[in-house]
Amino acid sequence: MIVVAIGAVIIDTWMHDDVVDQDLVEASINQELPVGSSYRAIEEYFAKHDIGYSFVERENRFYGLVPNIRKTLFTSASIQIMLTLDNQRRLEHTEVKTIYTGP
Repeated sequence: MIVVAIGAVIIDTWMHDDVVDQDLVEASINQELPVGSSYRAIEEYFAKHDIGYSFVERENRFYGLVPNIRKTLFTSASIQIMLTLDNQRRLEHTEVKTIYTGP
C-alpha cells in the first residue's frame, strides 16, 4: 500500500490495493472532507474513490460502503462510512467503522 503526503494533500491508492483498512479510509476522509464540506464535495469524494453511496434525506446523512476489504471462509469485512450534514447541507460529523457479515 502506498500513501504519499505532499504538503497538505494525501495522494492515496487505498482503493486500488489489496489491503484497505478503516484507519486509511478515515485519514483520507479527514484530509479531503473537512467539517463544513459541501454536499457536492461529498458526492465528488465518493465518485473519485469509486465508493457506492446513498443519501437518506430524513436523516440528512450519506452512507457509503467499501465492500469486502477482507474475506475469510465464513466472514466478510467492509468499511461503512456515515457522513452527517447540518441544516445547510454541510458536513457536520464523520463516522467510519468496519462491519462484519457472515452466514
